[in-house]
Amino acid sequence: MLDHVAGVTYEAVTIPEGAHWRERVTAIAEANWASCQAHPWITDLAAGRPVPGPGSSTKYETELRALDGIGLTDIDMEHTLTALLSLVQGTARATLAAQGSREPGEDHDTDWWSNIGPALTAAIGDQTRFPTASRVSRTLGELTGKANDPEGAYGRGVGLFLTGTEQ
Repeated sequence: MLDHVAGVTYEAVTIPEGAHWRERVTAIAEANWASCQAHPWITDLAAGRPVPGPGSSTKYETELRALDGIGLTDIDMEHTLTALLSLVQGTARATLAAQGSREPGEDHDTDWWSNIGPALTAAIGDQTRFPTASRVSRTLGELTGKANDPEGAYGRGVGLFLTGTEQ
């Protein structure tokens, strides 16, 4: 099944040949993000070794070609791809966990914060004890309605990843 899912990862996505490498790598990240959302069980698998098969081989070739010719050694290409896919899968796993912790029909954590706020304040005490954590948590909740924001972390992480790869 994993080989099949790998083989269909790029069916709905075209990796733009000739486009700037950042666009190609972003397309790789987006296709894998979509695959994790469509097949959430893949985020729980730790294959350890590559899964042999035509689907996985096609996926790997597609991904490496997006990195080829940008000045990376073969080993750097492999490490870069592994790091990118780990970022995607890790944040996808966190997104799925956050979605799974919500009540049916609930798409934000505002009610959860309202319910947990008094207990959290009682347990922690004065907010001056954790001023940075209090400020950041409050800002995140106010701006996103979420207790944590793995989707936002995914977007930020891919941007940082691309910038780091470029250097």
